[in-house]
Formats: sequence, structure tokens, C-alpha cells
Amino acid sequence: MSRLARLSLEFVLATAMAASVEPRPAAQTAAVTAAEAIADAVRSRLGGAAQVTVLAIDGVELSRPVREAKPDPVARLGAPIRFTLIEEHGPRIVMATVKVVADRVVTRRALLRGETLTADDVEIATGTLVGVPLRALLTGEQVIGSRALRPIDAAAVILPGFVAVKNAVDAGDKVTVVAVRGLVQVSAEFVAADSGRPGDVIRVMNPATKRYIRGRIVKPGLVEVMNEE
Repeated sequence: MSRLARLSLEFVLATAMAASVEPRPAAQTAAVTAAEAIADAVRSRLGGAAQVTVLAIDGVELSRPVREAKPDPVARLGAPIRFTLIEEHGPRIVMATVKVVADRVVTRRALLRGETLTADDVEIATGTLVGVPLRALLTGEQVIGSRALRPIDAAAVILPGFVAVKNAVDAGDKVTVVAVRGLVQVSAEFVAADSGRPGDVIRVMNPATKRYIRGRIVKPGLVEVMNEE
């Protein structure tokens, strides 16, 4: 990758971030229903293809138009969740009851602290999530080969914090960084300055300019430039 291309990637980053303070087109700010906004917010937090059904919203009709829904960051599924609905005239706090069905990693046997999990120790099961924090669900790929940080019962859903998940990127790794601005996409090889797992935001360094930018880990070896913060 040429020095010009590497500089172009940083330029795409700069223009993408600048765009976050420009007025958005009407199509991007169009209102959706409160139920749709809440479902989208839950899916965004969990990742993957979770099926989210909004059963009720206290004091608000499911069809009420809103622009966005922001969940309580410490919420757990299986009980009503507090959301901030962003409406045309300001925010509104509501409690919503949601049902989430998704694939999750479940233990086939009881595990001891310090054990390394193998493919024989876990299985992927689809079911309703209860007592699960509103965070990205672990995948089988993340769990297999990880180390148990605590005793885990048989038939338990493996949650973040139960295991030391392998990093998708380690500091010093060479990674492909992709930046998109409109119809333009630029990619280049950078060096990770931080370690992390899919969804984590890390710094990556352009080896040609020694400059750092931030990006979100998509998968091992692939980082997408931040363009909304």
C-alpha cells in the first residue's frame, strides 16, 4: 500500500468524522415507532441476529413516533428495561418489556475455574434470554479455547465475564483497516496499538505517518474506522 493510499485513509476518516456534525438528510432522521426503536437498540447491543419482540411500553403506545431509543446500560433481559426515547420535543423515560430469542453458548457440563473450554464442553442453543446483560453475546468461536474465570454450572449460558475470551486483535498485530465515506472505500495495513475483541474500539497506527486513529474491531485482523463519534 502506497504512502498516498495510507494518507487517503486518514483523509476518509477525517471527513467521515466531520460528517457527524453536519445536518443529516431527512431520510436518516425520519421517525420510527417506539417499538421499532427499542427493538433496534436491543439488537444493536446484543449483536448477531437476535429476535426482539417489544411486548409493552409503560405509558406509551408501541406505535408512538420517536427518533431513537437508548437503553439503560446496566439493564438485564427478563425484566422491564428503562429506555430513553428521543422524541421531536425532547427525551422521555419509559419502561419497556421485551422478549429476546437468540443463539447463545451453553455449557454441556460443569466447568471448574481455570479450565480451558473445548468444543466438547459447549453447544449453541436457541432460546429466550433471561438474566442476561444487554451486551454483545459471546459466540462459540470466542468461547472455545478460552479459560474459565469462575466455576460454571452445567447448562449455563456463558456470559461475558465468565471466561477470559481470546482477543481478536493483539497490540502489535498487523490489521487491515477499512474506512468508508459515501461511495468511497479505502483500506490499508495498519498496526494495532491496543488489544481487543470484536466490537471493541482500539487505536491503530499508520506505519507510514506514525499517526493513530480509532477503529472498531470487526473480526480477527479487520478494523473499521469510526465514523460516528
